Amino acid sequence: MTRSKKIFLIDIDNTLAHYSKGLTEFANRALRMHIDWTKGINESERLNLGLPDYLYDTVKLTYRLSGEKLYLEPIEGAKDFIDMIKQHYKILLWTARPVDEYPVLKEFTKGWLNKNEIYYDDIIWNCKLSRLQELENWVKEIEYKGESIKDYEVYAIEDQRNTANSMANSGIVKEVFLIDWIYNMGETHSNVYRFSKYIDLWKYFMDKIEYEK
Repeated sequence: MTRSKKIFLIDIDNTLAHYSKGLTEFANRALRMHIDWTKGINESERLNLGLPDYLYDTVKLTYRLSGEKLYLEPIEGAKDFIDMIKQHYKILLWTARPVDEYPVLKEFTKGWLNKNEIYYDDIIWNCKLSRLQELENWVKEIEYKGESIKDYEVYAIEDQRNTANSMANSGIVKEVFLIDWIYNMGETHSNVYRFSKYIDLWKYFMDKIEYEK
């Protein structure tokens, strides 16, 4: 199977970049708070900053437009993992950052990737459709060309449990790797595999690549 048909779909926030840490530290500076970012991440997607909704939304919007995302800390091992697989898999990053509403986020995102020398073949900006809808539309496109999803080998790395489960359940993605966070604990599909550090994925795919040679 050629590289163009072996695809890795990789989320950005809290998967490649320490988004929650960056937002919490920004809120701490802006509001003179002292929240430990690891305790700020709770069981929901919304950070537990102890703020009323209106103030949380204001801080988050200010953070989005401030350019702070250019300086997010990369998650340890993510770049090395991509560097290891990029010769064998097409790397597609995707993000739900609202670039349609705030176009500058595209530049911040690409700037961060370039600054941290993270390789990618393309970025999917899925701020309007769910990831499952994006995948289903892609399957329709390749079927229109006379191809089949069976001709492709697709993997994904995700931080949201519900998204990971829906992708695994679709049958489109062969395996989904879910990075462990407090907010994504719970039952997962049999084709969803949890990991805490990229070195674990590195070992798995290194063995896989060596086996396929």
